[in-house]
Amino acid sequence: MLVFWSLVRNSVVLAVYLLFSVACFFTVHEHYEKKECKLKHEYLQEHGVLRYDCEVHMTEEEYCYEGSVEHILKLHDDEIRRQEISFGLQKKGRVCREHMRFNRDTLEWEMNYDPYDCGRNRCAGMCPVLGHELDKKRGNVFYDVKISYLRNDLSGTLFEGQVDTRIIKGKKLFDHPVSMDICKICARLCQDRIKEKVRNHYFTELFFSEYHGRYFSFEIQNVRAERRESRDLMQDLEDIRNGIQIVHASDMEKRNSEEKRERRRQSRAAAVRRLEKKLLENGYESLEEYSTDRRHADKWLGPERIAELEQMHLLKEKEKKEQPVQLSLFDMEAL
Repeated sequence: MLVFWSLVRNSVVLAVYLLFSVACFFTVHEHYEKKECKLKHEYLQEHGVLRYDCEVHMTEEEYCYEGSVEHILKLHDDEIRRQEISFGLQKKGRVCREHMRFNRDTLEWEMNYDPYDCGRNRCAGMCPVLGHELDKKRGNVFYDVKISYLRNDLSGTLFEGQVDTRIIKGKKLFDHPVSMDICKICARLCQDRIKEKVRNHYFTELFFSEYHGRYFSFEIQNVRAERRESRDLMQDLEDIRNGIQIVHASDMEKRNSEEKRERRRQSRAAAVRRLEKKLLENGYESLEEYSTDRRHADKWLGPERIAELEQMHLLKEKEKKEQPVQLSLFDMEAL
């Protein structure tokens, strides 16, 4: 008894196959990629859960390789590979496997070139689509975002309803350097992707603008491919004179990095003070051998500071023991 269920993804269909396998055999009589097959079980015809992955129906014939699922799959894969080679020859080799896909509806290969994927995957060396070696000089795609928004902090004042404008300059499309050839193509062909990226970033503001009347809009400006960010000081001064706030993305990133570094430093200093206080009160030996506090004490304080705190702890304990005990009148009455 044989069950061809290797391609079944749905648990319900798998259960149906297992029930059928008790009384009958399965074999393949229809083309593997055929959308409709009247010979399939009525459950599969009504629900359509197996459109491509398994075109089978019940039969009383014994299993043989010719016409089996294994045979059909092999023929199917061979045909896909043959069409792939033929597609590459038609395009004279100007195809890239990363941008190709096999269309299961038309049973043909398609080429959808997207340079953004090349930049995201850090492509280098020979590019079969462009037909030449990619430029070893690296850069990025920079763009400016002009946003206009309603000031919410002026409600109840004479300036209520004021709309401010800000331009964030030098934003990057990629998080890492990319070949300049890819950058130039992306600057020309990936305008919609940049707009979608900005739209996702300001999703909340746009939602409140559309459904709650809180005005907000953005505009993409000056998309360019550069090795490093360039600044136009005269244009910045002109925008400032027009009442537009100018912010550079690199300055924002640097400021955020410094603030994050300062928060980490303050957090580390507070943790060190807490640890020193614990050693001063209880001593180094009070820390468990493999505890986090002991590891931090060894890493942050060092042997010299630990020895100093240990000496201070012993001195404190000695002073506590030598401190005279003051008796009260009630203690004397008890005696």
